Amino acid sequence: MTPALAALALVMTRSPQVQPIAGIHTFVIYEPVLTPQDASLLLRLHPDLVCRAWFKWGTSLNWAHLAPLAATCKKHGVLLQGGITVAAVYPGENGISQETFRDFATTDVSGNLVQIGGPHGWYHLSLYNPKVIRYLKEDVRRQIDAGAAGIWYDEIEGYYDWIPTEGYDRYACAAFRDWLIAKYCQGMGWSENDARWHTRFGIDLARYGGTIRNFDYRDYLLTTPGLGGKPLAADPPQGDPRQWAISPNPLYREWGYAWDRRAKGTFRFDTVSRIFQDLLQDADRYAWTKYHRRLINTYNHNGTARPGVAFLQPHNPSQPPLSNGRLDARVSALPWYENVVRDAAAVDLSVPVVFFVDWPGETDRLTALPRDDQLLFFGTYIPEAYAASGEFALPIHGYTYSAQDQRTLGYLARLLDFYRALAPWMRGSRAINVPVDVPNGIVARPRRSALGVALHLINHRFDVARHLMEPLAPVTISVPWKGAEPGEAMAVSPDTPRAYRLACRKTNGSLVVVLPKLERSCIILLPAKGIKPAPPFQSAPPVTGGGPVAEGVLYDEFGIPMRGAVVHVEGRTYRSDSWGRYRVPARGTRATLKFPGEPELTLPLEM
Repeated sequence: MTPALAALALVMTRSPQVQPIAGIHTFVIYEPVLTPQDASLLLRLHPDLVCRAWFKWGTSLNWAHLAPLAATCKKHGVLLQGGITVAAVYPGENGISQETFRDFATTDVSGNLVQIGGPHGWYHLSLYNPKVIRYLKEDVRRQIDAGAAGIWYDEIEGYYDWIPTEGYDRYACAAFRDWLIAKYCQGMGWSENDARWHTRFGIDLARYGGTIRNFDYRDYLLTTPGLGGKPLAADPPQGDPRQWAISPNPLYREWGYAWDRRAKGTFRFDTVSRIFQDLLQDADRYAWTKYHRRLINTYNHNGTARPGVAFLQPHNPSQPPLSNGRLDARVSALPWYENVVRDAAAVDLSVPVVFFVDWPGETDRLTALPRDDQLLFFGTYIPEAYAASGEFALPIHGYTYSAQDQRTLGYLARLLDFYRALAPWMRGSRAINVPVDVPNGIVARPRRSALGVALHLINHRFDVARHLMEPLAPVTISVPWKGAEPGEAMAVSPDTPRAYRLACRKTNGSLVVVLPKLERSCIILLPAKGIKPAPPFQSAPPVTGGGPVAEGVLYDEFGIPMRGAVVHVEGRTYRSDSWGRYRVPARGTRATLKFPGEPELTLPLEM
């Protein structure tokens, strides 16, 4: 095996199995988790997994210094995921010399560096340099040592294939030569001086000592004329890089494209897949050997589902949808969500698909919206992800979006609680492909799980002029139904603490259910025989004994509803409900609050 290909060889010893994610049902994005206050906020929200809690972009953080935060969160059931860019490198990061930086960064055909993102931007890594792979692995291991529950790998393709002139550093071109030799000589029986190197690819072997073994792809690009008489180096793909399969450059058809599974069998797609698997396997093996721990790894999906991770993490570049700078909630994203979930299932049916709001573009647009638009986006498009059998990592903090600053933490906390309670109905459910009769502007999707059928309803009756979602009351839904009527039906929504018991009747082969009102979204639970669905939110118990009553909602200093807070009044104990609502006698009221990992706190209640 040639040296450049040897650097890509996979080490196939792994931990016994990929990290099971069965107990992980709620996700948030919170980057970075650096302080006890960050940890305190997360413990109040209590997600199962914090995605990208740590992340290396440029110089690494002091991972060992952050280990106590990971330990505190894990003690109370919140796991922190680490992360690393597989694409970006900066001069001098982590104290690397200028010589090392120049060795790590990829180049154009002439060996010039290509800067991304303006004068203070970054450069792309050469993943074909074994020293770069070692550099990435070492940083990941330090994060694992500090307690990271897994790693988020960002931009695993290394560089942007749609920038046609970069990616031609000496390591990449040597690896491409070796890949050609492996494919055609070892795989198809060509000789190293085969005439077909010239007839098929236009390679003049005499220029390289008569053998493909000495082929220099950079020299080929610089000396071979392309369209318009300019050297291929000016535009190696000779057009759109995404159209690699029809490129006029025959060697670009072999070079291929890393961001599209249809490019399987090309150099870029196949080698990126191998490199990514090597990174995953090294991290898995290290965590298992040293700590007997399995990792919860993922990566920034960017449109290409790949195997080997605990869950997939795609995002929609068009979200949130806008019209004249405001949210436009008229269009459903359900078909897009379902296409992504369907595509992921073709790679690995067993892993969840957890959507998120990426940065900078998507979070920039979200932050620029008024608070009401943000809440409407969350209340419309996150439920559609679940209607597609996806899940969502809620945007709590990261890059340009801060839910605390935007005063959306309270609503996001309720979404988190809602989908935590309904998790058994969500993951692994199967779409029931039948037409559902609903009023215009309502999107409906029935899904079946072991518990029964969950009928997802999302309202898109949006008035773009007034920037308001038009509620509908009542809503009659008819869905084709085989078998007996369900024993009961329950309507639940993240927008209301109340669960509605609904009457349903079977008529002419369809089940008819009438919902009192639909505002943004709702799920109608139609349980299987013997299943009693529990409401996702528990209400505060009534006050007995007469007299004036104090009631309201408790919020903590972060703006998170204080669910389950203990309230002592004249020797009697009350609790706020799962929306943070309290109802107590209005006499000498004080609240005693206890949160995981924090001392008890007593506060007066304002009437």
